[in-house]
Amino acid sequence: MREIDLFTFPETIWQDTCFAARMLVKHPAFSAIAIGTFALDIGANTAIFSVIDNVLFRPLSVEDPQHLVILSWTSHQKLKFNGHTDFGDCNDQNDCSFSVPFFETLRARAHSFSSVARLRAH
Repeated sequence: MREIDLFTFPETIWQDTCFAARMLVKHPAFSAIAIGTFALDIGANTAIFSVIDNVLFRPLSVEDPQHLVILSWTSHQKLKFNGHTDFGDCNDQNDCSFSVPFFETLRARAHSFSSVARLRAH
């Protein structure tokens, strides 16, 4: 075990860095795997943090977000499709949305809302 001395600390760091560089050059396959693993980990952490930051911590880019209303609907008929639809054959357990013509009509006639917007799923 070495003693930590504030005056020799930079020299110790330099010696450790030189030793690490020699070992990386001596074992190039291990070095490539280690550097690749670190790069993937840093990239994955950055991507996950970006998603969490945008979804959880940033406010929505709408005026007065605490007054947002989500309109949804269900169908009492049996499903006629597998997957996503923009038309009237879905229920509350599937990925349902309004058709574009219905949305345009709703936006034109919605006088009790300050504005109407849609969220595109794909």
